[in-house]
Amino acid sequence: MSEDVWHQFRDHEGFDDFSISSRDRALFLLHEVDLDAQLLAIRSMLRRNKQAHDAIIADIDDLKTAIRSTRGAYAQHLQAQWLDRLHGSIFQDATHSMTAAVIIVPFVESLFVSIFNRLCTHDAVNIATSKHSAFASEKNFWDPHYSIIDGRLRKGPLVDGVIRLSDTTGLAAYLPRDLKTVLTALFSYRNKVFHHGFEWPTCERENFCGRIAEEDWEDWFSYSSSPSLTFSGQMHGN
Repeated sequence: MSEDVWHQFRDHEGFDDFSISSRDRALFLLHEVDLDAQLLAIRSMLRRNKQAHDAIIADIDDLKTAIRSTRGAYAQHLQAQWLDRLHGSIFQDATHSMTAAVIIVPFVESLFVSIFNRLCTHDAVNIATSKHSAFASEKNFWDPHYSIIDGRLRKGPLVDGVIRLSDTTGLAAYLPRDLKTVLTALFSYRNKVFHHGFEWPTCERENFCGRIAEEDWEDWFSYSSSPSLTFSGQMHGN
């Protein structure tokens, strides 16, 4: 879609019999970023992980059922297998959680970087009334990796930059109200698993558990608290 076509329909429902949806406009803003292909790849991986999760849970349930009807040495053998499956399932769940965070975060980052990089080229975007309009002429104003810190435009957390530009452009009105909370939790978790893997140092686990309670993230994370089975947290959601 060319710039000429964009100017024909950006403020209208479309032209002739061809209607333009909000998604069409969004895909134009993404320009070279193929959002649909990325989402298909991500969903495919998540679907396969869900299948693997269901398979190991079914195996655990089958072993549990078999144990109830078995006696002697073979029952002990099945119990050992059952414990092994439980142990492995915790690591599997952590792996699925980690891989989801590691692919979703870059997707979200490239999404917003692309959007704001394109929005800055359109005169329909009005930032005159924004409290940050004084910084609009600065080189990095449209880069969400920059935030207003101590009255200056400086490199800062991506989440802060996304919120800044969303408020500035009016995009915030179309985004979920809890976007900052969700992105903060997601990016924070990704950073932890990226640096600490499956089994975080004790201080890191304690700090993150404290932050879960403080930031009201309890519905999004689960983790093992057993002294013999202590692993990284797991982020989950719809």
